[in-house]
Amino acid sequence: MEPNAMPPDPKALVQSYLDAAQTRDVAACVRHYATDATLTFMSGVFEGAAAIEEWHKERFAANMRFVRIDSIKVKGEVVTVDAVITSDRLKAWKLGSLGGRATFRVRDGQIKETSFGMRLHNPLEGW
Repeated sequence: MEPNAMPPDPKALVQSYLDAAQTRDVAACVRHYATDATLTFMSGVFEGAAAIEEWHKERFAANMRFVRIDSIKVKGEVVTVDAVITSDRLKAWKLGSLGGRATFRVRDGQIKETSFGMRLHNPLEGW
């Protein structure tokens, strides 16, 4: 694979992105995205490489880190990741960590769309 080439398999591509995010490599994170990609986080939509780069810089400035990856599931070109994160912002709100779900739509070896959101947990589940 060329130095900047992305893995062709959607799961491998997303795992490579997660690895880059965990090491806070902004340039590597952005290389995983198509130039016209969109990233939705909470109520904000970030369109294009420059906006996606700024989003990553903000997350890394807040010391965002994965506590754990619970699952990575693939269905066609859609990869869903359930994970738990922490950050200085969450800690400031007295939250040590937060479960979330990221959905990645992969096309032509790059991430075309991503949406990040909270993963709801049912406290009665498993009773």
